Amino acid sequence: KRLYVQHFNNVSAEPLDKYELSLIQFMHKRRYAMRDRGIEFIFRQSTKSHHHRSSLMGSPRGLSSSSSSTMIGGGKNASFLQSNSLYLSFKDQKTRDETYDLIIKQSSVNISTATSLDSVRKAWHEGKVSNYEYLLHLNHAAGRSFNDVTQYPVFPWVLKDFTSRRLDLNDPKVFRDLSKPIGALETNRLRTFRKRMREMPAEMSHGKPFLYGTHYSAPGYVLYFLVRKAPEYMLRLQSGHFD
Repeated sequence: KRLYVQHFNNVSAEPLDKYELSLIQFMHKRRYAMRDRGIEFIFRQSTKSHHHRSSLMGSPRGLSSSSSSTMIGGGKNASFLQSNSLYLSFKDQKTRDETYDLIIKQSSVNISTATSLDSVRKAWHEGKVSNYEYLLHLNHAAGRSFNDVTQYPVFPWVLKDFTSRRLDLNDPKVFRDLSKPIGALETNRLRTFRKRMREMPAEMSHGKPFLYGTHYSAPGYVLYFLVRKAPEYMLRLQSGHFD
């Protein structure tokens, strides 16, 4: 009736954490470090574990488990975002899938299906869910999680007018073209990227030329913005140094 977790690294004074299976509200197969070997548990709010960590729950070195009771969304329609969570990474996909199947078969496990994207979208249209909550749900459905800095939740850059003293949100010219990535919004910049791709040496592209050499979300970017909240993660990423 319980899930027992022993930390791979010595990060807790407790010998292990335990979670009531009956309090698992959602259970999702996740990628961890871009590999299909993770499981994320979202618990109903009454759950208690012997060990809670900070709201930044992923680790660039790959801690085997993490948990948090930090609220990351508000309102009745974002209840799963306010719950305790646990993120486990396994050595391979086979072990992950076997563990998932074993847990899901337990009679005490009652997975909720109430919070679907359709229901959240409907609530958003009716003004019952904020833009922030709705975007968090989309991130969650896409496999992004506050538990993994390699796939941290992202929010779209929607404005393009940064000079006006007042914004008219009814004016379409205020908003960027969401059909294009950021790198393609400015004509000259896109032309430069295309020229570089055409002229890219084979040893640089490994036979697959690309437009963009960086990603909009990576552990380094995430930890840079969270360095005051969780400096220990930046130290681990930078081999003991902040810069």
